[in-house]
Amino acid sequence: MRFLARPRPYREVEDLEQALLSLWRDVLGGPANDLGDLEACSAFFSRVGFFHKYKTYGVKVALPFGYSLFDLAPGRGFSFQVHEEPKLEGFHVLRPKTGAFLYVADLDEWESGGRAWAKTRLGRPGDEGRLPTGGLVPLEGDVASVSETNIVHTVLGCVLEEYASCSVDSVVRLHDQNDRSDPSLPHRHRPPVELLRAGSTRLPRRHLARCGDGWVRRNPPWHGEVLETAQVRGWREVLRPGAAHALVPGPHVTSVVVVTGRVSVSLSRSLLTRAPGEVVIVPPGLPVTLACDVPTTVSVHQVPSDLATYAWSR
Repeated sequence: MRFLARPRPYREVEDLEQALLSLWRDVLGGPANDLGDLEACSAFFSRVGFFHKYKTYGVKVALPFGYSLFDLAPGRGFSFQVHEEPKLEGFHVLRPKTGAFLYVADLDEWESGGRAWAKTRLGRPGDEGRLPTGGLVPLEGDVASVSETNIVHTVLGCVLEEYASCSVDSVVRLHDQNDRSDPSLPHRHRPPVELLRAGSTRLPRRHLARCGDGWVRRNPPWHGEVLETAQVRGWREVLRPGAAHALVPGPHVTSVVVVTGRVSVSLSRSLLTRAPGEVVIVPPGLPVTLACDVPTTVSVHQVPSDLATYAWSR
């Protein structure tokens, strides 16, 4: 769309995003829809693709249903925040930068030490060895999640994928170290494929979870998992050449992002091809099959139809 082709202020982009979601609310809200409407919805959001949302600490390149790429400036990033609404998140670190930092803690841990650390030591050189409980310097390929509400979290200084319940912030900020004035806008958008290639294009390397005062590696059901909850799923997957990969047409909106390779997408009445950085959006009830000629890595995100049409606070 021409309007989105040029960098715009954050609020303008999100207002347009919400307006477009409202136009397709009936189709996104459930599988009992005409096949032609389902294919039209898929074609529309697949063509629109990513929304670029610029902040003072970086850029969020987001699909409307909860999958986002972030390019966070060194040592800068999200506020220390919680979700009170049912927003869940999984983070896949593609590339840590100078000052990279990940924090996931409960409210007691935040009050007992996290808040003071955020106010007095955040961003101070030489404090890397004195991280608060719940703090971690992430590595390329690390995965961590916020799988329940009222968990305090932040990510700083990384290129990352986020798999979440929605694409809007919908947060309560407990400590906000960021300038909330309007950032200067670039002359052009950075293509999503550049962010996907800015770090790891492979499956996650380490799956991390909080345990006691620290972190442990966990064993997920499958290696590519980033977030697996009753509400939201997100993962990376390598598609095998010559095999058909069917997306089950359940009561969810599925976003497929091509990371490497090339994907042929078969819908009920059409066939299209997607290259790295391009997407396919699948509304509830639309059967889709993916195929490829070479090993192809995709990122897949699924959110239930009721969350896809939920009126999130902004």
